[in-house]
Amino acid sequence: MSLFMNNAAAASALLPAARKAEVRLPRLLMPLAFGTLPGGTATLFTTANIVVRSVLRDSGYPGFVVLDVAPVGLPLIVVGIGHMVLWGRRMLPTEVSSQRAEAIGEAEGGLLHLYNPGDRIFRARIPEGSYLTNRRLVEGRSARSTG
Repeated sequence: MSLFMNNAAAASALLPAARKAEVRLPRLLMPLAFGTLPGGTATLFTTANIVVRSVLRDSGYPGFVVLDVAPVGLPLIVVGIGHMVLWGRRMLPTEVSSQRAEAIGEAEGGLLHLYNPGDRIFRARIPEGSYLTNRRLVEGRSARSTG
């Protein structure tokens, strides 16, 4: 996927499937991050390659076309996949130590305190028979502001 889209977008697209497979986060995130990086080395569809292409064209040189970087990128992809399959997965933690789990919990708590999503997220229930039933949010707001 990362051959044709941004690395972060490719990783984000794969997260739901990985979570459905119930893969533990310590064994998921690093391979997912490193797995999407080599794809960007084989095509022009990454930010760095697009910037280099623009600089080359602005300097009077012919810019890259989509697969100009493939002779370097495709072997990198093969080596990256081989590394993760043969050796890299053995380096991943099998269990999270209690000390590490505590640190992760503290980090999550700190983020919750920092961003405080509870102040910005709310639920609303529309009673049956309400004027707002089957209306768009915009219609409900305009009715509220004029009424």
